[in-house]
Amino acid sequence: MSLRAELTKLGRETPELRGHLQPLLRIRTSTKGDKWKKLPPGWTEESVKKFWGSVAGDAKHKVTKCIEKMEGNVDDPGAFCASLKDRMEGTSWRHEPRKKKAAERVAQRWVMRVAQRQVVGFNKYNPTELLGQLLSVLESKGLRDVARTIRQHKIPQLVNDAWLDSKGMSADELSLRRGIV
Repeated sequence: MSLRAELTKLGRETPELRGHLQPLLRIRTSTKGDKWKKLPPGWTEESVKKFWGSVAGDAKHKVTKCIEKMEGNVDDPGAFCASLKDRMEGTSWRHEPRKKKAAERVAQRWVMRVAQRQVVGFNKYNPTELLGQLLSVLESKGLRDVARTIRQHKIPQLVNDAWLDSKGMSADELSLRRGIV
């Protein structure tokens, strides 16, 4: 499976990473309610309103509540619930400022620390090293589940293979070049 396909799959299976992966993949994540313009057979405007009320209720974060209820019932509960909210409440909510998630805050602090310290021997142009450092930081900040998911999907190996391919060398050649035998 290609790196793009693996990252896409990871984004679908891990909602907390989806927002970080989408800009990289340039995935069109929303049609802003287009899927709801033509209602499923037997549905009416009133039944859509009733359904939205049952999955979102009066929760402050209606899309989050809907995702929790729809998990396992649709392929992509995030997209499903976001498009349903677009249908019911319009798209203005998408432009409201969001609070950063824990993973975003950790990653941002890590990047700033590395930039400030200018760590000796750290190659910011080597995606394999960069991913390894990010996994270490995620684990140290209590986000072990995210790091484990990234490893389970073999993202580090895919990144390493893609990087080696871009350099036109095998892993053995790279080890010899670095003096690692």
